[in-house]
Amino acid sequence: DLVTVTQRKFAERIKEYCGGILAIVKNAIDYQLPCWNVSKQRPFKKGIIRVGWAGGIHHEEDVKEFCSVPHLVNSKVGREKVHWGFYGAPLEQYDEEGNLQEKWQHDVWKNYKTTMLAGFKGAPNWQIYNALSPDSYGGLYSAVDISIAPLQMNAFNDSKSEIKVAECGRYKIPLIASDVGCYDETIVNGKTGYLIPPSAPKSEWVKILSKCIKNPAHVKEMGENLHKVTEEHFDLHKVVKHRLELYEQAIALVHKRDNDENVKYNTEWAFNE
Repeated sequence: DLVTVTQRKFAERIKEYCGGILAIVKNAIDYQLPCWNVSKQRPFKKGIIRVGWAGGIHHEEDVKEFCSVPHLVNSKVGREKVHWGFYGAPLEQYDEEGNLQEKWQHDVWKNYKTTMLAGFKGAPNWQIYNALSPDSYGGLYSAVDISIAPLQMNAFNDSKSEIKVAECGRYKIPLIASDVGCYDETIVNGKTGYLIPPSAPKSEWVKILSKCIKNPAHVKEMGENLHKVTEEHFDLHKVVKHRLELYEQAIALVHKRDNDENVKYNTEWAFNE
């Protein structure tokens, strides 16, 4: 009777299969949880910009969009100006004899490292961080100044929500992302972050990141702007009422349908609403 999705492109993809009500309900975060209220950590070195990527274990193709970019940005701005943080690596596990037990997830992250740091030379200005539990995950953004989301263009990625926007904005961090999915609904170039066309060459990532790293004031301003957006539209306590309103409308339509055989769902109306 009611199908909800998190963004318009996915709604377009599935609307022909929905015989009832199809509605777009954005993801939201409970910003009152402790992990979304961690104090911002100061950089370990004054003047450095911390670029962070957070990902799981199914981004093999996505990280290729960012291949060698850290190395090229280092060459443009100087490695002393930037720190690269890659978040989400699986924890190391040991058997009873103390031997490291590496599973396929560890191999995935080894490939991530090889891909993203291709061409890297000199002393490392990067670090790989372990995944955090759900109740502490949000805290990783307290140690990031710019968040990145490189994504390959495919139907799956293009149907994803902008939950990353909600995460970054909470900690006043601008998002630089591939223009895939629904990031274009909230990210405005130079205002709340930057969107990079998925067909753009690596040099576009290098140009935009170099510009931001050289201008911390610009980074801070974009983060503040994104924070205002997310506080208004992605705070669960502010937007949950709309989900309740949707349920009430859906129940009313179902009751009307059940009481009148001549009444049918107006899916197109529901989708447009």
